[in-house]
Amino acid sequence: MNFLTTEENVARLASLAGAPLSSTIVTNSLKLRFNTNIDQRGKPYIWIDPPWELYQSDSLIAESDEYNKDGDEETFFSKCAPLYSTVLKCSTYDNGVLTLNFQDRLRLTLPACIDLIDSEDWYHHWYVSDGTLPAQVTRSDGLSDE
Repeated sequence: MNFLTTEENVARLASLAGAPLSSTIVTNSLKLRFNTNIDQRGKPYIWIDPPWELYQSDSLIAESDEYNKDGDEETFFSKCAPLYSTVLKCSTYDNGVLTLNFQDRLRLTLPACIDLIDSEDWYHHWYVSDGTLPAQVTRSDGLSDE
């Protein structure tokens, strides 16, 4: 299996700017599927594991560690509702921080987590798939597993 470098994942994500998307929340992970207005199969997506934060304008509206606090999943899912159908405007990747900007001043921020990953681990906490290949993930060392 070939693994994408961080730079390749960032470039793949940048190519999706302007694409409508729909979201699925699995516990506190996110799957943002692009161009799903006709068929969800074979469409590009980004998979995001915690930690992440969701902002509307400059106000924090949800964060991954809120999932199932006090047994209240419904409140968590309702806070994430703006992600269910939106458009990616642009993305930035700077010093390990990924920021996704959507329509209506919606912003998803993924902090750098390199300190959480040891040298043997190839997975950060997000990757981009083109929807036609097996899941492509980012290795922390940039090497391929061929």
